[in-house]
Order: sequence, then C-alpha cells, then structure tokens
Amino acid sequence: MATTPGEGKPMPASFMVPASLLAMLGKLRVFTAPGFTTFTAMVTGLVAQTGPAW
Repeated sequence: MATTPGEGKPMPASFMVPASLLAMLGKLRVFTAPGFTTFTAMVTGLVAQTGPAW
C-alpha cells in the first residue's frame, strides 16, 4: 500500500475488533457500510492505543 506525502500510514486491509465492542458499536449504526467500517476502526484504535500519539 503506497501513500502520498503528508497522507500518513495507510489503514490495514483488515483489523480485529472484539465481539463485545462490535456489538456495542452496532447499536450506534447510523453510518453507511463503508462509513461504519471506518468508524469501527477509529474507535478500536482509540480504545487500543498504548499511549499518547505525540
């Protein structure tokens, strides 16, 4: 996966989401399918982060 300058790292093609988190996020499903996938990836990253990003 290539990126252009300033674009940052590409999102992996697939990612693991715990079933309990996916069930909770499914209750908030107000997005289209591609938007929900992106939203799920962002929330999973937020929950799984190991420290500050800076």
